[in-house]
Amino acid sequence: MKSLLRLLTALLFFLLFSHAYASDHKPKELFTQEELEYIYSSPVIKIGMISNFKPFSFIENKKHQGYTKDLLEKISYISGLNFDIYTEKWNVILKDFKENKTDMVSEISLTNERKKFALFTNPYYEIPTFIFGLKNDKNYKTIADLKGKNVGISYSIYYKDQLKQQGINVIEYVSSNEKAKALALGKIDYFLASYTSGKKAVIAQSITSIKPLDEFTGIKKEDLRFGIKKNDLMLYNIIKKSLNSIAIHEIDKLTNKWILELKELNIDVVNISNTEKNYLQNKKAINLCIDPRWMPFEKINEKGQIEGITKYILKEFAEKINTPIQLIKTNSWSQSIKEFKNKECDLLSMVVKTKDREKIMNFTESYINTPLVLSTKNSTPFIINIRDLKNKKVGIVKNYSYSEILKNKYKNLDFVEIDSIDKGLEKVEKSELFGVIDALPVIAYKIQKDYPAELKIGSKFDEKLYIHMAVQKDNRLLQNILNKLINNLSESKKQELLNKHISVKYEEKVDYKLFWETFIFVLLVFSFLIYRQYVQRKNNLKLTESYNKMQTILDATMEGIIISKDGVIQDVNQGALSLFDYQTKKQLQNKELSDLIDMSSQTILFEKLQLSFTEPYEVLLLKSDDKTFPALVRGKSIDTKEGKLRVSTIIDLSDIKEKEALILQQSKISTTGEMLENISHQWRQPLSQISTISTGIKVQKEFGFFDESTLITQMNNINNSAQYLSQTIEDFKNFLKPNVDAIKDVDLVDTLNKVNQLVRDSFEYNNIKIIIETKPCTVTQNENLIIQALINILNNSKDAILENNDIQQEESYVFLTLYKDKHNAYIVIKDNGQGIKEDILNKIFEPYFTTKHESVGTGIGLYMTYQIIHKQLEGSIKAKNIQYSYKDKTHSGAQFVITIPLNT
Repeated sequence: MKSLLRLLTALLFFLLFSHAYASDHKPKELFTQEELEYIYSSPVIKIGMISNFKPFSFIENKKHQGYTKDLLEKISYISGLNFDIYTEKWNVILKDFKENKTDMVSEISLTNERKKFALFTNPYYEIPTFIFGLKNDKNYKTIADLKGKNVGISYSIYYKDQLKQQGINVIEYVSSNEKAKALALGKIDYFLASYTSGKKAVIAQSITSIKPLDEFTGIKKEDLRFGIKKNDLMLYNIIKKSLNSIAIHEIDKLTNKWILELKELNIDVVNISNTEKNYLQNKKAINLCIDPRWMPFEKINEKGQIEGITKYILKEFAEKINTPIQLIKTNSWSQSIKEFKNKECDLLSMVVKTKDREKIMNFTESYINTPLVLSTKNSTPFIINIRDLKNKKVGIVKNYSYSEILKNKYKNLDFVEIDSIDKGLEKVEKSELFGVIDALPVIAYKIQKDYPAELKIGSKFDEKLYIHMAVQKDNRLLQNILNKLINNLSESKKQELLNKHISVKYEEKVDYKLFWETFIFVLLVFSFLIYRQYVQRKNNLKLTESYNKMQTILDATMEGIIISKDGVIQDVNQGALSLFDYQTKKQLQNKELSDLIDMSSQTILFEKLQLSFTEPYEVLLLKSDDKTFPALVRGKSIDTKEGKLRVSTIIDLSDIKEKEALILQQSKISTTGEMLENISHQWRQPLSQISTISTGIKVQKEFGFFDESTLITQMNNINNSAQYLSQTIEDFKNFLKPNVDAIKDVDLVDTLNKVNQLVRDSFEYNNIKIIIETKPCTVTQNENLIIQALINILNNSKDAILENNDIQQEESYVFLTLYKDKHNAYIVIKDNGQGIKEDILNKIFEPYFTTKHESVGTGIGLYMTYQIIHKQLEGSIKAKNIQYSYKDKTHSGAQFVITIPLNT
């Protein structure tokens, strides 16, 4: 037992130890032996973090989150330290830290005063401080205007003493909310805060009179650091090493996740790491290659200088990183690529990413994306859909990255390779080409410059041109720096450069019509792209919520739902699991649909799967234990990006089939009673005849005038009557035969006569005449089912006549009419029983709904008639009220039309 305890203890120690040192940075190499022992012996490090400092550390929806919170989790993962976080306002956590109630504090800035009680890490983020004032303020021009003014700051903020030295009246507040409120009420003139904190305070309190006026450059940027107790040098070294070992791309992910708001507000923040700063200082200059002839993006002019959008973007980049970017002169794009391969160039400013180029280049994020357009002559109508063009010759610059994509997609066009965009447009003007394809800014620039009255933008492609910067394959640091600069470059700035450059060149011409046409087109295209991006973002946010709701709805349905692809099950809902008696979705996933279908239904399944949509059809399915059950199935195919999916809905018919069997039995019993009534009428006359003959023979014998020849005649009459009785029994027996599968060629004229024979006496007894009109007609069906359906309708007509007509005063009729066309036989039954009430006419085929008095009807007859005709005869039945003339007299009643296919 002791050995087992030792083994478990050792295992527990191993798990804890391995968790503490789990890291991509090999902690045993990162930390000293003393630091490792400290980590293992220090189970919890208590740290105070601000509760209202968005986006770095804040509470929202009762959850602590933010940039610093995620950063601390990475430090915990690298070092193995466990942190006990408590959140409060800044003045509270700073006070607790000074009193040694906590081991660490976050979001602290370095000051000489704080060096007395804390050790500081390098800053993990630096943010500018902004001056907030009233929108109608006219006094503030520069920072010097704050002298003598009342300015609100956060309690114990690091720059408090510096403000006092500048002659500013400092008033301290606990939060940015209080500062904003004080400014709105006139208690202070201005307040200082980070942009995000100040803006949040203004918006949260619905204060509309305050705005950010300027960045407060009179002080250093707010440096966010971790502070560690002065006497805990070991913890300081562990935190410092962990923080410095976090990869640059991981820091970039945190910045993109949490500091997006700064980018959207065009705040000039580029977080260059110390490693990147050292690289730039050692590099001294970045060598650049460009496309020397690709305006308005870039070109090399006669003086060997850069022109175009690249000039402005790289000038701004060079200023932000304080490093010159030097142009390597080339004569062509091919030469620029060659110089890059020879490592004469560190940077290509505008490159389209391809698989071949990825082998030798590292690409930044795309910083310009623009539609591809088709330039045509001015006289050519605007082309809404490129695919409408047939065999038109269009030019495309040789070896451009997107040429193969367009050639494969637009087979309707005749692509012609051209040496340059200039030569292509020249051929369009001469009608040697229908049009030329290139990026929208390139085409617009060339038209404005050289062909303002001759050419125009004639259409737009769905494809876009995504432009990146590229660096040498082994230069990740420069790639990271450029990505940060690109992320800091606002969309409005890029658009401003694009519009400014094109409009400047256009002003050399005087064709203002073309300018406005081009400008409006560009505006519409970019507006559409921005709107589509907004819609996509909005839809993506709703997508997850919609998916979860849809899953809940699908699982709540009574039907089983199966989603399949190429006959293989991909997903099911809870209803399907219940139907097939499986416990988990995994048990059904990847099964063939045919595995769930009984052999007798395999053929119909195969036929239905070929259809894109099916009406409900019945099949026999298999449960997990191979027991069969009847089901109603409906399927629909849906085209998706992953291929064609089949959605099948399933309803278990077991209970319904049992109820139908019960209803059928009730119908048989009901019909049997009515048949017995008919037989009683049919037997009355022959039985009376037999009784009369036998009594007459007896009287003749008693009075002595018995005649043997008369006896023979009378015996023949008795025998005829007995044969009639026997045939009646035979007809009754045949009708009640249970074999519903006895399908044969049926002469419907003969069938109608049989029906008449079965009900005639009952109808004649009640003074109702049956009038039959027929034309020769044969169907392949079960005759007994047809007879049963007709008897149900005739009995319904008889009951309606008896209920509504005075049979002593007026004549009553039931008409049976038979005719056919090429495909169907039609049996029409109409009576003069005054018809069916209009408010119940559409309900008469429902189960247990009766048109008769409740003491007479069960509501089964017409329901079973409907089931027989639709399901077993594969026909249809319709009912309506009519008026018609017969023997110069107008009659009203119900009319039933039965349609039966000639062949099934």
